[in-house]
Amino acid sequence: MYSHAINQSSLRTILLRKTLEHRRSVRSGRNSREGERMKKKSKGSEAEILIIHSHKLLQL
Repeated sequence: MYSHAINQSSLRTILLRKTLEHRRSVRSGRNSREGERMKKKSKGSEAEILIIHSHKLLQL
Protein backbone atom coordinates (compact mmCIF):
# COMPACT_ATOMS: atom_id res chain seq x y z
CA MET A 1 0.00 0.00 0.00
CA TYR A 2 1.89 3.04 -1.25
CA SER A 3 -1.03 5.47 -1.21
CA HIS A 4 0.90 7.64 1.26
CA ALA A 5 3.40 8.39 -1.48
CA ILE A 6 0.69 10.07 -3.53
CA ASN A 7 0.13 13.58 -2.25
CA GLN A 8 -3.30 15.17 -2.05
CA SER A 9 -3.04 17.39 -5.14
CA SER A 10 -1.94 14.64 -7.51
CA LEU A 11 -4.66 12.38 -6.12
CA ARG A 12 -7.23 15.10 -6.84
CA THR A 13 -5.81 15.47 -10.36
CA ILE A 14 -6.10 11.74 -10.96
CA LEU A 15 -9.67 11.73 -9.68
CA LEU A 16 -10.59 14.67 -11.90
CA ARG A 17 -9.09 12.98 -14.94
CA LYS A 18 -10.85 9.70 -14.14
CA THR A 19 -14.15 11.54 -13.71
CA LEU A 20 -13.72 13.28 -17.05
CA GLU A 21 -12.80 10.01 -18.77
CA HIS A 22 -15.80 8.33 -17.19
CA ARG A 23 -18.17 11.13 -18.22
CA ARG A 24 -16.78 11.00 -21.76
CA SER A 25 -17.21 7.24 -21.98
CA VAL A 26 -20.75 7.48 -20.64
CA ARG A 27 -21.60 10.23 -23.13
CA SER A 28 -20.14 8.27 -26.05
CA GLY A 29 -22.14 5.30 -24.86
CA ARG A 30 -19.17 2.95 -24.72
CA ASN A 31 -20.63 1.36 -21.61
CA SER A 32 -24.25 1.88 -22.54
CA ARG A 33 -25.73 0.11 -19.55
CA GLU A 34 -23.77 2.32 -17.18
CA GLY A 35 -24.68 5.32 -19.30
CA GLU A 36 -28.37 4.59 -18.88
CA ARG A 37 -27.91 4.31 -15.13
CA MET A 38 -26.02 7.62 -15.04
CA LYS A 39 -28.76 9.42 -16.97
CA LYS A 40 -31.40 8.24 -14.52
CA LYS A 41 -29.40 9.39 -11.48
CA SER A 42 -29.37 12.90 -10.08
CA LYS A 43 -26.37 15.22 -9.96
CA GLY A 44 -25.20 13.42 -6.84
CA SER A 45 -23.84 10.70 -9.12
CA GLU A 46 -20.68 12.70 -9.83
CA ALA A 47 -19.69 12.50 -6.18
CA GLU A 48 -20.35 8.76 -6.28
CA ILE A 49 -17.99 8.42 -9.25
CA LEU A 50 -15.26 10.22 -7.31
CA ILE A 51 -15.81 7.97 -4.31
CA ILE A 52 -15.66 4.84 -6.47
CA HIS A 53 -12.48 5.97 -8.24
CA SER A 54 -10.77 7.01 -5.01
CA HIS A 55 -11.69 3.63 -3.55
CA LYS A 56 -10.17 1.87 -6.56
CA LEU A 57 -7.00 3.98 -6.26
CA LEU A 58 -6.62 3.11 -2.59
CA GLN A 59 -6.77 -0.58 -3.47
CA LEU A 60 -3.80 -0.33 -5.88
